[in-house]
Amino acid sequence: MMNLCAIVSALSLLLVGTPSLAHQPAPAAPSTTRPEQVDPRAAAFLQMLRTHVAYPRPAEDQVRKVLAQPFRKGVVGPEGQLDLYLPAGARGPLPVVVLLHGRVPAEVPAARPREWAQYQDWGAILAGHGFAAVVFNHPLSTRDPRVSTVAQVVQEALAWVRVHAAEHRLAPERVALVGFSAAGLALPEAVRRDRGALKALVAWYPLLAHQTGANHPPPEPSVEERHAATFTAATGLLRERQLPLLVVRAGADQVPELLPLLDAGVAAALRDGVALELLNVPGAPHAFDLTQDSPRTRAAIRRTLQFLEEHLKSSEGA
Repeated sequence: MMNLCAIVSALSLLLVGTPSLAHQPAPAAPSTTRPEQVDPRAAAFLQMLRTHVAYPRPAEDQVRKVLAQPFRKGVVGPEGQLDLYLPAGARGPLPVVVLLHGRVPAEVPAARPREWAQYQDWGAILAGHGFAAVVFNHPLSTRDPRVSTVAQVVQEALAWVRVHAAEHRLAPERVALVGFSAAGLALPEAVRRDRGALKALVAWYPLLAHQTGANHPPPEPSVEERHAATFTAATGLLRERQLPLLVVRAGADQVPELLPLLDAGVAAALRDGVALELLNVPGAPHAFDLTQDSPRTRAAIRRTLQFLEEHLKSSEGA
């Protein structure tokens, strides 16, 4: 099994990417005597996709899965489907938690976060605590920095929730977004487009503004995209909406620029009166919910579940 350092190094691909293949020297002709070499970072990343969340998962019979549901108009196949995780036997109506994955490295073939152990585990954990969890792939990647596209996909998922609310006993007016890593870039635009369903936001080790210079994977985002993804530009809207936000900070996050950008966004939110709760996990690396099985990791996940219960569940909840 890959060691922890290799997996953590590969996780940084989610944000910083790898040098463009177009700028790398042409590979040597295949050898007839030596096996083809696999990029160790890509191999470690693929190993990470099978790594489970460091938190107890409910038994299989406690979770009902509604898989591969088409929800995007004009998009066929896995990219146009979502998965729904429900507590088995729940009466509802169930509050809805939408999970947003981070940026996908373009160099990793067929990377579909909906199928990763991380989001399947989070879906099951949320269902085990009385939520309906929605998981889907979105196009944010090291080749596509457009957060507006992600926000549009979120709206399509919420439209599906509204249409199928009675069928699955959902509460479409009680929704939270939980964004991981670079999905933090999409949260401001998702809030701007919300019709009133959002009741809470959670951001795990989030990127709260685009990286700059050499640390930003190509292509460079436009000025409009940079502004749309800047958390500091959305604090007034969060305050107006009185939308509570939980930020889970990995205290030893190794992704370039992430912690300074996160801290600047948090400072702006506090200065502007946003209902923000900051949970700092000292010594934790990026994606520590996968790589660090510790009491602090479990406490952070437990606090996330409590936060969602506080802001989504009513006396009539499941």
